[in-house]
Amino acid sequence: MVTLLTLCSLGDQSKKMAAANFEREGERGVGGIIETMSVEEEFDLLEEEELLTELLLAREQGHRRERRWCVRPLNRSRESRGEYQLVKQMREIDPEMHFRYFRMSASRFDDLVHRIRPYIQRASTHSSPVTVAERLAVTLRILASGGSQQSVAASYRLGSATVSSIVSEVCQAIHMALKDEFIPYPSRAGFQEISRDFWRMWNFPNCIGCIDGKHVQIKAPPSAGSEYVNYKGTHSVVLMAVCDAQYRFTMLDVGAYGRQSDGGIFQASRFGHGLLQGTLDLPPPDDLPGSTVPIPHTFLGDAAFPLHANLMRPYGTNLDEGKKIYNFRHSRARRVIENPFGIMSARWRVLGRPIEFHPKKVVDVVNACAALHNYLCYTDAANSLATRYIPPNFTDTVSAAQEIQPGEWRLGLPGTITSWILGVCQTRGHPKLPLPPGMTSRCFFNQHRVRYPGSLTTSEEVSSIPTRHNNNCNNK
Repeated sequence: MVTLLTLCSLGDQSKKMAAANFEREGERGVGGIIETMSVEEEFDLLEEEELLTELLLAREQGHRRERRWCVRPLNRSRESRGEYQLVKQMREIDPEMHFRYFRMSASRFDDLVHRIRPYIQRASTHSSPVTVAERLAVTLRILASGGSQQSVAASYRLGSATVSSIVSEVCQAIHMALKDEFIPYPSRAGFQEISRDFWRMWNFPNCIGCIDGKHVQIKAPPSAGSEYVNYKGTHSVVLMAVCDAQYRFTMLDVGAYGRQSDGGIFQASRFGHGLLQGTLDLPPPDDLPGSTVPIPHTFLGDAAFPLHANLMRPYGTNLDEGKKIYNFRHSRARRVIENPFGIMSARWRVLGRPIEFHPKKVVDVVNACAALHNYLCYTDAANSLATRYIPPNFTDTVSAAQEIQPGEWRLGLPGTITSWILGVCQTRGHPKLPLPPGMTSRCFFNQHRVRYPGSLTTSEEVSSIPTRHNNNCNNK
């Protein structure tokens, strides 16, 4: 048996091996009888293990390629000739160009550096470290331009692997730094404020958000099969989101497979499960404007979502005049969700092409873009007209004649539609059976005829409805 005296006389590596053997000896005891090994056998075993360890270390060192340099010769002039030096000059000389380059003003850029610094600041161990501001500049340039990591790495005179790690790290830091303040789940008072905005801006009462999904195209992952193939035949991950009346996201769920439907993703998400089970902290039912009929607050979705007391979808076919008016108002309010998707894709062009990242990294990129979208929406009022994230006429608006004016963001995205969309769904229920709560609420919305100054009459509203309906949103 190996004794403590034997352990003291061995080297460090031998001590560890002998101690491990000592423990194995204790495990070989059967019925209180301990099997022991002689000291000579122990030393023979240790010599064999040490020899095997030396051979393995020698093999690993033989396969390790020696680095020719710590920094490539072309990148050694980064601090004097890298593109970040032009960015510094751009801040002072041309603020408008700075906004086009980063999609934000210099003051917003500095504030964002301050917010993400605690998440990526670390001790410097390199002769020429990349600062937090330069890391953010590299990431924002890739997100805003949609350029490849290799091209941005060449212009900033950084290694491609360095830029790849910077993008992953900064995207995660942006989401962590902004989500609690700028993508919070609304309180009851917040939901009531959203409801007032929808009634004031889109003539739909008791609406607390619009929900829809967007397919973010990606490069086909290796050995992924058909999991990411969507109904268009491309590979994608799905961004499921809820927005308020001012084009700001209030709920996000990113990362579902492209082959899944919006309804399936909704029901599998935490938000959808909570809504269908009635566990979300929503405001109590409120009277419709100008009436004494209390109706639950509701979200608006298209035909892909289930009908629920707190989730409205359009009527189906064989519509009478009242149902056509409801579908018109439903679609006019629900189209709000198309705007944040379109604005985000127009501003952050990385979402406008297949992203050549691993799906897990794509989730980080999409979360960062959504967080930046909300951050810039909330702080947009402090910017000048030339540096507005959402300038006038950039989003869909309603004219005095109650006609939808397509936003300018649609002009910059291929495949988008400029006509508003009516949901087409299959009829549900049976006349002899009691109506589900969702149908009951929708019937009350249908019967609601409250008017506000300057609105259309019922006949004018029906005549303004297009005769051809399209249920597919090409912006998804």
